[in-house]
Amino acid sequence: MFTNIKLLLGTGVVIIVLILCLAFLLNKTLNKNKKNSKSEDSELIYMKDSDEVISPSSENNGASMSNGSESNTNKDSVGTSDENSDADSDDISENETDDSDSSEDSPEEDSDDTSPVKVTKTLTIYSGNTDRIKIKSIEGKPENITYISEDTSIAEVLINGHVIANQEGTTNITTSFSLNGEDMSFLTSITVLSGRVSVTASEVTVMEGTSSKIKTKVNKGVLSGVTYVSDNPEVATVVNDGVDGIITGVGQGTASITVTADVSGTITVKEVSVTVSAFNAESLPIHNPVNAENFTEEDDWQGSRVYFGVFEQDNKTSNGKEPILWRVLEVNEDSALLLSEYGLICKNINETFEDFTWETCSLRNWLNTSFLDIAFTTLEKKAILDSNITTPDSKYWGTKGGNDTVDKVFLPTMQDVMNPAYGFKKDMKPSKTRMLKCTTYARKNGGYKNKTNGNTCWWLRSPALHEKYAAYVFTTGAITATYFVGRRYDAIRPAIWVDLSAIQMKQPAETGENVYPYINVKEY
Repeated sequence: MFTNIKLLLGTGVVIIVLILCLAFLLNKTLNKNKKNSKSEDSELIYMKDSDEVISPSSENNGASMSNGSESNTNKDSVGTSDENSDADSDDISENETDDSDSSEDSPEEDSDDTSPVKVTKTLTIYSGNTDRIKIKSIEGKPENITYISEDTSIAEVLINGHVIANQEGTTNITTSFSLNGEDMSFLTSITVLSGRVSVTASEVTVMEGTSSKIKTKVNKGVLSGVTYVSDNPEVATVVNDGVDGIITGVGQGTASITVTADVSGTITVKEVSVTVSAFNAESLPIHNPVNAENFTEEDDWQGSRVYFGVFEQDNKTSNGKEPILWRVLEVNEDSALLLSEYGLICKNINETFEDFTWETCSLRNWLNTSFLDIAFTTLEKKAILDSNITTPDSKYWGTKGGNDTVDKVFLPTMQDVMNPAYGFKKDMKPSKTRMLKCTTYARKNGGYKNKTNGNTCWWLRSPALHEKYAAYVFTTGAITATYFVGRRYDAIRPAIWVDLSAIQMKQPAETGENVYPYINVKEY
């Protein structure tokens, strides 16, 4: 009997051991599957430490628009999160091309789902735009990451994996790094496309002695160049105004304008029919702003404003040009610094996607030629001083501000629009002091406004993270130095120094319509 009991006990022990072993193996299998599932759901995009920076926090403020001196800015004053939200909510006009999305599709990763490391496999980008190579790892953080482009004329790559599309074509970028002691390399196929070219009008009617502008635009890409040729210059002539064409009626009749656009080596030809008809005739108490040293985000700019010059603003050419309203940023013994109250026109700071500085950009030439001639009389131009302009280098990105220039009209720098003495909040964060509205004319001719706050973005002349880029002010009044030429046509806010000895102030009529004085220029 005792023998039978021992046998039964021994058999029971064996069964219990077998059950425990099975349970252990089953639990191990379940944990492994759970771990793999959790790892796949929590993949991280690893970047080098420097990649986390969106816009520089060490740019300096307090510099004069003419002398370029600098002082340190609070490192925490970085306009980061506003960049994407601002771009996403911009209401782009029907005349404007939306270049905010660089590629057609989301970056395609390596198709091997079991691989512990994935790197963007293909990118399709329009010329003049950017995208990024992403690295995903579930088994550690990649180290010593490098990127090499096979053909930088088509696409170049920065140290943080940002790809800059230069011209139409295909190339490869090799991404190399070490992971857990193992060296790895991955190939990313890059396709750069050119955009679709359009001209704002196929037919134009002008009077003798008058002019009309036609605009050549490219959807998503960036123009490398554009030319305009008239087949009958005795009737109508045409000249380039940046990438736009200015058609002038010479004599009654018809002519054809040939528009030839180059987009990353792809040539498109358009024809515009012109009809010229006969001409039918039917022309200060100020002070420095309130210092913004202690301003909050909600405090608005406070100071004097004056009218000087004229420019089309209500988009109704039949009633003539409207007076330009200016903020008075600084008053000296013999001069005053003015900045336009509104975005008068929307243009690229440089019309072609190539390296530039303030000295070489196309906007500087336009402001000091076309804009001067359109906005001011010969007498008024004499009252606008030739200013010695210094554009500081970017201490954060290492990009150069370029040579000093002598200009009558210019854009402010990042330091200028963070200068409390000029009435601006002293950091790069959102501020009402820097918020800007554009005119109806600017809005209807390529501009846009933010759907939420009704504001627009505007260019600065300061360099940004690359020689092809420029600093920028968002609709929230935050400043960034990552946005670039070619993104879209954004607002231009001219600045000028006026000779106070050459002017006199005309008080506004007591109609309640205009409450600011006019600048009249004395006869020399």
